[in-house]
This record gives sequence, structure tokens and C-alpha cells, in this order.
Amino acid sequence: MRRLLVVALHSLALHAESDSEPGFEYYAGAAGPWSSEFQVTLHHAGRSVQPHVYGISVPSDRRDGPEPADRSTSWVEFAQPCNQSVTVVEVVRMKKPFPKDVHIRPKRYGIHLQLSDDAHTVSFAANGCGKHISVHYGSVFVDANSSKYNLDSSTHDAMLVFVSEPAPPVDPAALVIPPGEHHVGQGGVLNVSCEVSKSTPSSSSLNPWTR
Repeated sequence: MRRLLVVALHSLALHAESDSEPGFEYYAGAAGPWSSEFQVTLHHAGRSVQPHVYGISVPSDRRDGPEPADRSTSWVEFAQPCNQSVTVVEVVRMKKPFPKDVHIRPKRYGIHLQLSDDAHTVSFAANGCGKHISVHYGSVFVDANSSKYNLDSSTHDAMLVFVSEPAPPVDPAALVIPPGEHHVGQGGVLNVSCEVSKSTPSSSSLNPWTR
């Protein structure tokens, strides 16, 4: 018996408040690794929410060299309508202040940020959807003549913001194959009936992008 592995890039459901703008979605649950470097607050349509900020450590195999052995990547994701929708994103760096050169990349987005007086918080407006944003700061190396990595930089502690499109509606009669491991029988063939019963589990329980 063969297995079919279905992988979802967004395995945790985004959440929407009942009184928020339709299509504004974020995940605020406790599942998944937490960032130890950053906190995020989203300000949207008069509401302020704190989504789950994921974080992972990226160990290096060069512990005796100039490359740092404890790099980290943190990220947050939310969805909003693609037309005429704006969210102000507030990112707090908990352990250190941001360097003065902090800015948003890619530069083609034309996003400008504001740095707080204590330099621990940056805020910027994210318009529309389909944006992959990096809070960029510090240089890769300590200086131009050094091969030693700069520990006070986004190369060492990255912070990413993904602005997605709201989840599309799913027909309750549709056959949905959720993330996970599925046994497909002998020969690796999955036979799907041409007729799908209305008793198929509801899309809200299967679709990883729920409102």
C-alpha cells in the first residue's frame, strides 16, 4: 500500500474576528514554534490584534568559523482584501534595539517605516495582498574588511511578514484532500468517484484557510 503525502504551506488556520473587515485573517493560536526575538501587533480597521509570530533557530555547521551558530528566522502571516485594504504592522525587537539603518525590503514596494524613540519598535503600512516583506537591518559582515558575520543584523535574526490573499470560498460539495498522510491502496492509485456525496465533511473542517 502506497501513501500520498499532502503538504500545506499554511497548515494552521487563519482566524477572523466576527466584527472585523471581511477577508482580514490571522492566526492567534498557540500551536507552532514561537519567536523569541520579535513580537507583532496588527492594526486594521480600528482593531489591534496580536498574531502568532513563528520562530526557528538555524544552527550552523561552522561553529569554529566566523559564521554565527545561533541564527534565527521569525515570521508572521495575515490575509486581507487585495483592493483598498491597509494594515499597519508594528514589529517589536525584544532583546535589542534596531540599528538606525532598519528599512523594508524589497524596496520596490515603496514601504517606509517609522522607528520608535527607543528603537525597539518599527511600524509600517502594508497595502493590498501578495507581499513578502523583510524587516532589513544591519550589514552582513562586521565591516567591509572583515569576514566575520554581524550578529546585530537581519542576516543573523531575520523577521519576515507575509501578506496573503483571503482564503477563497470552498463549495461544501467539493472533495477536499486535507494536509496529512493518506493511504491510496495497491498500485498507488487513488480512485475518486465522479459523484461526491453531500455528506462530505464541511469545508470549514478541512480547508486549512478558514475564516
